[in-house]
Amino acid sequence: MDTSTVSNIATEIQNDANLVLETIEGVDPALALPVDAAETIVNVFGGLINKALAGWSAASGIPITQASVLALLPDNTPLVAPTK
Repeated sequence: MDTSTVSNIATEIQNDANLVLETIEGVDPALALPVDAAETIVNVFGGLINKALAGWSAASGIPITQASVLALLPDNTPLVAPTK
């Protein structure tokens, strides 16, 4: 994987993010989000997730697996309450 491939993936992500922003900006804040706009946003975010993971995998050389994706997420272990 070379830098131009990673750069192309980053550009695709930016273009999709711009599409999400344009969709949201076109909705009147006083109205509920129309179903088609919400569906577009969900679909674009799904694509963004796939592209981001593909870019990360390409840049790091680590294949995308359940374990490698979970390793990217923050630790959800609750903190212990302070003992004053």
